[in-house]
Amino acid sequence: MQNIALTSGLIGALISAGLSYWIRASLDRRNLRDAEKRLAYVHFVRISELVAIDVVLRSFIKVYVTEDMVKELAAKDGTFEPSHKISVILAKEIQKLTPEKVEEVPGLSIVPMFLKSQLEALSESKLSAEQLSKLPRETVPTYSLFLKYLSHLHGVVFLWTIVFEEKTATWVTPESIHDQWLSVTKFFEHAKILRSALLSTGAATPAEASTLLQKQVSSYNEGILTKFQHQPQLLAAISEANAIANATKV
Repeated sequence: MQNIALTSGLIGALISAGLSYWIRASLDRRNLRDAEKRLAYVHFVRISELVAIDVVLRSFIKVYVTEDMVKELAAKDGTFEPSHKISVILAKEIQKLTPEKVEEVPGLSIVPMFLKSQLEALSESKLSAEQLSKLPRETVPTYSLFLKYLSHLHGVVFLWTIVFEEKTATWVTPESIHDQWLSVTKFFEHAKILRSALLSTGAATPAEASTLLQKQVSSYNEGILTKFQHQPQLLAAISEANAIANATKV
C-alpha cells in the first residue's frame, strides 16, 4: 500500500513537473512572440515614416515638375532620361559655388547642421544584431538589403556635408549625382518592401498601417505648408535685419 502511495506521489510529481515545464515553455514562447511583435511594430513605425516622406516628395514633384517639363528634360531620341539631364544641370550649378557664394546664400549655413542631424537619425534607425535576431526570421533578409541602401545613404549625406561645410565640390560630377539619385530611389523602394514584409508578419494590422501612414503623410504635409506660409514673413525679417546690419556698418 505504501509502495502504491509512493508510486502515485512520484507519478503525480512527474506530471506536475511536466505540466509546469510545458506551461513555462508556452509562456516563454508567447513572451518571445510578444517581444518580437513589439519590436517589429516600433521598427514598422520608423519605416512607415520613410514611406510617408517618399509619398510627400513624389506628390510635390508631381505638382512642380509638369509633364511638359519632363518632356523638355528628356532626350528627343531617347538617348537619356530627365534624371540624367537634371544631374548634369545640378553638377554645373554646384561646381560654380565658391566658398564666398556659399557664405552669401541665405540658409546655406545651416545645411551642414541639418545634414548631420539627418545622418544621426539614420544611424539611430539601425537595428543591432541582437535586435535583428528578435524580429521574425522572414524579415531578416529584407532588412539586410535595406541596410545596404541605408549605408549608401550615409555616404550621400556625408558627401553633401563636405560641400557646405568644407566648401569644396571637387567630388561633384554628373555621374556622382546620378549615382546618388539611384541610391536614394533604391533606398525608398526597399523601405516600402521592408514595410510590406513587416506588415505580412503581423507587425501591424492593415487598418493600423493605413491609419499610421495617413497620419504621417498629413504631419509632413502640414510641416511643409507651415514653412511656406511663414516664408514671406521670414524673408521680410531677413531683409530688414540685413538692412539694419548694413546701416550699422556705415
